[in-house]
Amino acid sequence: MDPHTRQRMRPWLEAKIEAGQIRGLEWIDRNQKIFKVPWKHGGKHDWNEQDSQIFKEWALHTGRFREGVDQSDWPTWKTRFRCALNKLPDIHEMKTYGRLDGPEPYRSYRFLSKHEITYPSKEPVIDHHDDSNSPRSSQDYNMMDDQNVEINSMPEKVIKGEIDIDENIIPSGNLPSDLRDLRMQPISNGLVKPVDGIDAINPTQGNNSLQDREVDPTMVFKLGYRHVDLGSHTVHNSRGCRLYYGPSDMELNVHLQNEIYGPNDVDQVHFPLCFLENKKQEEMTLTLLNYLDRGIIIRVQNGQIIATRKCRCTIFVQLHNSPEPVKLNRDEPTIIFDYFNWFEPSLHRYINDKGPRPSAEVMISFGQKWCGGETEFRNNLIWSKIYLEQAYQQLCKVTCTSPLSPNIEISRSDNIDQFLRHRQEAVKQLNGYT
Repeated sequence: MDPHTRQRMRPWLEAKIEAGQIRGLEWIDRNQKIFKVPWKHGGKHDWNEQDSQIFKEWALHTGRFREGVDQSDWPTWKTRFRCALNKLPDIHEMKTYGRLDGPEPYRSYRFLSKHEITYPSKEPVIDHHDDSNSPRSSQDYNMMDDQNVEINSMPEKVIKGEIDIDENIIPSGNLPSDLRDLRMQPISNGLVKPVDGIDAINPTQGNNSLQDREVDPTMVFKLGYRHVDLGSHTVHNSRGCRLYYGPSDMELNVHLQNEIYGPNDVDQVHFPLCFLENKKQEEMTLTLLNYLDRGIIIRVQNGQIIATRKCRCTIFVQLHNSPEPVKLNRDEPTIIFDYFNWFEPSLHRYINDKGPRPSAEVMISFGQKWCGGETEFRNNLIWSKIYLEQAYQQLCKVTCTSPLSPNIEISRSDNIDQFLRHRQEAVKQLNGYT
């Protein structure tokens, strides 16, 4: 092909995606410019030429292959296509979006904007020193600048990749090389052990006097990727919601869909696509998110928030009666907040100066267990906070606080304060104020 008529790879590839004539070459997210390229191995028994058509098209476009003159060389075309992609500064491979196994494997890439090319994110260097056996304290967690994430300011458990995923069946070869040291939680021979301090829900049990009272089932979800707040979602559905990441196959039969994803009449609340300043953090976050595909079902019943974990990603919850976060067992409904039996009595004790102020929020971390308070919690790669709207409003009335009005603290009046108050009242009366 005449080099003067040859088009650059990016516009050529964008045109091919928009045309939609090559099977499997399509947008994952058009707004974010993320797309996928079919990547089936030529040695598979079900491979055919359509599976690798994009590689042939590129060979034709670049003049490396002439129809009717040159012999077909599918492996070479595929290699040249990938090399051309990797050389381009404005195309970035999204490794954790890709799927290289399954019946229709593909790689994922993203077209970068001019700004992203001009001001690329730093690729941090990771120090793999090994002291993972030493206990972690709250001092081991460092605060970080939201706008300029440095890897050495991330919690060491994040740096070392100590994220928790049930059922150790992830081939390390499918992960980026710098993520192959992820410590996966081994499968426990299929035995589910109850977590101390919480019980599985039995719908036939419960206090009838409490069941006669109603609590507004409205829940508010706050989502975050470490120090990045992703906004909030309000769920009014009395049947609850499913919190998850990625696409869902809602064309399954009802029984199979309920088994895999939970009830189909709940609201669907999903974590958004992950684009972070720090690429190491982004890569590890996406690794976890990909195991949140089945999600977690959260509903309100008799004033209790009940969570049922469906996904492989281990989920930790801070409960009021536990000194540290506890793990939710898979497919085991678990009470994570109790309005009648805990929150309301605790609030009454607080009002009467007989106990600490209760929290209306439930803190949830995905794939990581934390130690400490709010600062340590927000160091987790993926987190969520949940609260009952009714409980939150009651707490605000009692404590005179809300997102727009911070805690107010004043000192007792001394003699000068009392003199000034009387003086101000006299001035108001003179000026006609009441």
